[in-house]
Amino acid sequence: MVEEEEDIPQMDSADHQALVVAMLDPSLDFIAEVVFHAPHELAAIPRFNVGKRTQLIGRTEKGLWKPAEALPGTRYKQINVSMQMVDRSGAVTEQELAGFCQQVSRFAEEHDAAVSFPQRQQKLVAARELDRFCADVDVLIGINIVPQGPIEGTRLRSFAEAAGLQLEPDGAFHYLADSGNTLYSLMAADQMPFTFHTLLDKSFPALTLLFDVPRVAGGVEVFDRAVYFARQLAQEFDAQLVDDNRRPLSDAGLTRIRDQLLHIYGSMDDRGIAPGSVAALRLFA
Repeated sequence: MVEEEEDIPQMDSADHQALVVAMLDPSLDFIAEVVFHAPHELAAIPRFNVGKRTQLIGRTEKGLWKPAEALPGTRYKQINVSMQMVDRSGAVTEQELAGFCQQVSRFAEEHDAAVSFPQRQQKLVAARELDRFCADVDVLIGINIVPQGPIEGTRLRSFAEAAGLQLEPDGAFHYLADSGNTLYSLMAADQMPFTFHTLLDKSFPALTLLFDVPRVAGGVEVFDRAVYFARQLAQEFDAQLVDDNRRPLSDAGLTRIRDQLLHIYGSMDDRGIAPGSVAALRLFA
């Protein structure tokens, strides 16, 4: 059986190897290193019963790193197993970390391998500190569009699609970056999902434009575009822009939000976590 790495010539390039290794980030992940006593073929990818995201990469007998797969003919010298320490549900707990280590240790024992872990207590302290930082910058801005009368779904769909938004499976219209990541989204204010069926025969009393601050690359420029689109909606549907307390959003109010964004983005830059980056998308998921 020809190994997959021989089918992909660029796999051994320095850039590709760096990308694979960067899938596991010591600043975000608790990384266990499992080293086999002899090159080892995986019959199946191990599953770890934990509440956080896990990833596995392997170093083949030729010394190349790749996402770990159970492929006939592919033998690994080492598997690195990571568990993400922080996400929007909070920081990993001591019990969760202990459970992860036990499961990885069991996997290593079953496959005649040695395993090493980072210093657990240091990682827990770092995770709690990172979680506090994330809580400070985790802001979801909602601009409500409240019309004089309900907005017909067919008109709304035509207007949204003409503005470059597309209906996604979550039931909201999304404006996407070239990368495919959402820059801002439009949903019904009552959170009832849009579907092609409901847009045909329903009207909507209010809409909400959402801007998920830490997940959006492009910063205040994208926020300005979102505000411009909200104003276009207001003009098209004879509506008023209001905040979550149904108070009118004035230009001064929008400027205050913009200033708050500048402060948040400055904090993220200082931390080395760029808005919309891979790290940000992982942390704020």
